[in-house]
Amino acid sequence: MPKKELIDKLLKDPAGFSEKDLDELLRPQHPDEKITPAELLHITRRIFDLNERTIFNGSHAEEGILGRLNRRSRRIRNRRYMRKINKGFRAVPGNKIILAEGDSWFEYPVFVRDIIDWLQKRKDYAIYSLAYGGDWLANILYQGEYVEGLPVHTPDVFLISGGGNDLVSKNRLTTMMINPFKDPLTEPSHDYAEFVRLKTSNEEEAQKILKGKCYQTKEFQSLINVIRLQYELMFTNIFTKYPDLKIITHGYDFPVPDRSLHLGFNPLHWHQPIMNRLTCNGKWLYQSFMLKGITDPGLQQCILRTMIFDFNEMLIRIAQKSGYDNVFHIDCRGICKSKNDWYDELHPQSRIFSQIAQKFQECIDGTLVDKVVRVV
Repeated sequence: MPKKELIDKLLKDPAGFSEKDLDELLRPQHPDEKITPAELLHITRRIFDLNERTIFNGSHAEEGILGRLNRRSRRIRNRRYMRKINKGFRAVPGNKIILAEGDSWFEYPVFVRDIIDWLQKRKDYAIYSLAYGGDWLANILYQGEYVEGLPVHTPDVFLISGGGNDLVSKNRLTTMMINPFKDPLTEPSHDYAEFVRLKTSNEEEAQKILKGKCYQTKEFQSLINVIRLQYELMFTNIFTKYPDLKIITHGYDFPVPDRSLHLGFNPLHWHQPIMNRLTCNGKWLYQSFMLKGITDPGLQQCILRTMIFDFNEMLIRIAQKSGYDNVFHIDCRGICKSKNDWYDELHPQSRIFSQIAQKFQECIDGTLVDKVVRVV
């Protein structure tokens, strides 16, 4: 099928967009038919009716207070990295150079110890970070800092965290991702229902995911397909030059819509209500559901559960796909047991990030050989 027809199918019939269709875009018989970052940018614009400037700058990762904190945190991290390198770090057997690219799960610039903060405690890791809190996977791919970083640092491991902001920022839940009523067009198919039951631990969990599926729009499935194309385009391009590079992804946990400031009497968490007010906690998830008239907390969590389920399973399919032998996935689903495990709507507490970082370490060190690593 010609590329133009495949792109139209991706937009108009996302549920029918198959593995074969995806492979035709990524690995066509004729090189001119391979999809490009510019075309993925255009597809994203068509899904959300946004202009190019909005896509590049919509994350606010480089603007305002968040931008200043991001830049400061990245400078500090990368100075630490250069100090290690300048002391002969690379010459020591067993030491690992790591390049990290991504969003706020890799770069929460203040108060919360994110995944990279915990990994940096390892003396045998030198981590050069390109991550920015609030960044979109679209920005990561199109700006291509990692493309320049790979030949400069020649890392042993590449860590990538991206896609969460693409799904929920800029009120995307309100405008595109969810319907306020069950949509007969998105009723789970028999194959999807069987897949969910195969992948979940019990029928109650499966029913939550299937219930949430009924409230998804076709634009959500289109975006999931686009995000998968972005990841696979990134990986195929990387492996053409660095076939032995280990790549590790993750897919977030099931968030809980919450607008509270988390006031309390724990002196160790004095900063949490301040940060939650400054970042307007509730604007990403809670506010979007209110705008859609979905006020039932149980239904809200079912919808988000389905989104995170689909997102993780998409990344798992990539890791288990032929040709991606060096791609591994950290499955964080279920690590947050209650609302108290969350710092805000989208980010776990530092102690939860520590548990996730432990699995990253085991994957980096090769003590776990599974392609998919469950945190819990």
